[in-house]
Amino acid sequence: MRFELVFLDALDPSLGRVDLESLPQQALMEMVIEGIANKEKICGNPDEPKDIEEWKGVTVEDDEVVDIDWQRRKLEGSLYLEWLPSTVRGFTVTWNLFTGTLNLASLPRSIKNLYLGFNAFTDPTKGHLSVVGWTSTPVLGEAKNLFKPLVVFLSWRRPY
Repeated sequence: MRFELVFLDALDPSLGRVDLESLPQQALMEMVIEGIANKEKICGNPDEPKDIEEWKGVTVEDDEVVDIDWQRRKLEGSLYLEWLPSTVRGFTVTWNLFTGTLNLASLPRSIKNLYLGFNAFTDPTKGHLSVVGWTSTPVLGEAKNLFKPLVVFLSWRRPY
């Protein structure tokens, strides 16, 4: 019995890497929600998802996803933001039950509005979100702290 071992060396190191722009937006969106336990609230039957034009809270213009609004839908699980289509300008998932970490560095450059509050993400900022100011009101009767913040202004910068 004779065994032969052949080694192939690819000249292009990018072979095997996925170019997000080459994937259909339907496939990208299905990967974004892959970690959501109750994704049927968005796409219908998870085994046969509806076209993204029919998904709840997804706005499509000229066959491109431009806005995602999944607030207050009692969604559970995790999100994979690295799969968001590059055309998304707004992403709102406030008041859900999302957990896990988020890779904000992988957000599309087109994103203008990002609302993630009132979930249970762990370390969603990875050091890129910082408090830049707050407003406060005096609180009478508390000796330890004379002011309580009402609104906190946060600044997020894309890590380069």
